[in-house]
Amino acid sequence: MVAPEYRLSIKHPYPAALDDCYNMLLWLKRLAKTLRIRSDESIVGGQSAGGALMAAIALKGRDLQGEINIALQMPIHPMIDH
Repeated sequence: MVAPEYRLSIKHPYPAALDDCYNMLLWLKRLAKTLRIRSDESIVGGQSAGGALMAAIALKGRDLQGEINIALQMPIHPMIDH
């Protein structure tokens, strides 16, 4: 499990936090062999604002067509309704 320390929107407006989290997944993919993890499937999850970031990461991964493959999404009461 990796938990990124993303920039907060108070000082860094959107999409800073999304970019931080997505870039962390790219970093994991590049180091997959060294870390002995699968590079073809990622699991993303998050709670509250992290759940919203997780959903945005999944959409960005889908839109970029294969740059990151999301195998499972695990939102825990994501803040996506505002």
